[in-house]
Amino acid sequence: MSLKPGKIAQRALSVKPSPTSIAFLIFLVSFPILLLLHDGVNISSTLSLQHFQRPKPRLNVLTLIYDQKSDHINVAHNCRMISSTSHKFFIHTDDILQPYCKECTCIEHKLAQCPCPTGTHGCQVKNPCEKVEFLIESVTRYEEFLFLDNDLIIMKPEFLDHMWARSRAHDFLASYAHLTVNSSRYLRNFNSGLMFIRRLPDVNYTKMRTSLYFHKKEQDQGVVSTFFQQNYKNWDSLSWKWHCRNLKRGYQDVPLEACYTFHDRVEVDDFLIRMNTTRLTIP
Repeated sequence: MSLKPGKIAQRALSVKPSPTSIAFLIFLVSFPILLLLHDGVNISSTLSLQHFQRPKPRLNVLTLIYDQKSDHINVAHNCRMISSTSHKFFIHTDDILQPYCKECTCIEHKLAQCPCPTGTHGCQVKNPCEKVEFLIESVTRYEEFLFLDNDLIIMKPEFLDHMWARSRAHDFLASYAHLTVNSSRYLRNFNSGLMFIRRLPDVNYTKMRTSLYFHKKEQDQGVVSTFFQQNYKNWDSLSWKWHCRNLKRGYQDVPLEACYTFHDRVEVDDFLIRMNTTRLTIP
């Protein structure tokens, strides 16, 4: 005797499910969920790996070595200091066989053909033309960069992160070094040993070369101060903690522990002793 469809459904519902069938049903329901969770784990793992990867360089840091070979030890220190951060250090030098070139990016640099300065000392003084020519070359190569003199040492690696954040709102940054007023129109000279420069499309940077000889400057920072205050509107000056030099400047006494950098070829060793620290070296 055959059963009607309604009877078959009623009998099927009256049958108690076995543990095997329950497990199979659970597997069928949970399998898509497991796939989604598996994909989520992969995504999470990928994000975790990306989080720990070194970020792309945010600030190009340039140094030019063209006269004081003794300053190589300072450059080696900065190379080690910067290599632990997310910023990129480019060393422009005529000697790319230095040990730090294995850790930092060294670029072969040829000295510019500069005439003698127009001062009473003639070629006995450091020719400011070389640095001016380098700035003109650098601003055409890099959209923005931080320039450091080769006798400046970085005391805190986080200095570059703070500088990068500080530079987002300005096209030019530098600290003042001279307390005297150099003209009735401009404020006192910037110190050109530490400068952030952003390239502006409507500025003719080759005019720095012209003003060097027109104003008969014996120091590059006089040219830099005049040029950037004439051609830049969005500029600012850095406080002394960004650029410690001789520590005492008139009424300003910069605490040792507050210095981001120190810029003085003569007093640097005494400064390090007082800080109870040493330069980082590259074997």
